[in-house]
Amino acid sequence: MILGPGGIRSFAHLGVLRELERAEIPIHSIVGYEWGALIGGLYAIKGKSHDTEWKLQKLKTEHVPTKTLFQSKPKKESIGKLVPFLKDPFGRLQIGDLSLKFTCGAHNLVTEKDVWIRGGSVVEALKKCIPYPPIYKSYRGWVANTESLARAVEESKRMGADVIVFVDLLSEGTSTQVASIKENEEAQILWSKVKRDFDANVEGLDWRISVRMGNTDYQDFNSRKRFVLLGQQAGLSFAKQIAKKYGY
Repeated sequence: MILGPGGIRSFAHLGVLRELERAEIPIHSIVGYEWGALIGGLYAIKGKSHDTEWKLQKLKTEHVPTKTLFQSKPKKESIGKLVPFLKDPFGRLQIGDLSLKFTCGAHNLVTEKDVWIRGGSVVEALKKCIPYPPIYKSYRGWVANTESLARAVEESKRMGADVIVFVDLLSEGTSTQVASIKENEEAQILWSKVKRDFDANVEGLDWRISVRMGNTDYQDFNSRKRFVLLGQQAGLSFAKQIAKKYGY
């Protein structure tokens, strides 16, 4: 499974995983981008959607940037705001301790290099793999790697995946005109490029599950339950097709 970027929209990944699980489709490994890395990391702990959902219930407004009475939109904050939440499910877990194989992509703003984090502390990995405008600032020069779906396919193959599924939260809907970035040209440029990169056809990718997100916002924390349902709707259709093709 390759879980694409999308901020809080990434709760939709949980809905997709839930439907694949219900169809008894085995998930071998997870590659996560940006907030997709958070959902993927949580799922990789036990490989169970209900466990992931229970853990996500502990994510509260104090862990994510939110608007105040004097702001028209949430301000970008340090990933440190999310760390108290990360420490609860992951604690001192190492990537190698997870039930499923897991990696996430990060980009170093100093060296201008992309890396796939394959070992070490899960918390430290996510602190590098999640931050991306407009939600979180860079962490010690690290931001989410939101480029090259082809590289994620390569990583999936390296981890031994036979069938590679990408969950896309950007192509079916508005990605640059949502409230949190509509008036931020820098963020619009970034997310427009991300969408274009992930729209590309990639050799070796077997399935693309596109979730119809409409004009939902990357920072709409109050809509997370709706996002899960949108993921389920997309996941249900594809789960049936995948199960039929491979005989699950």
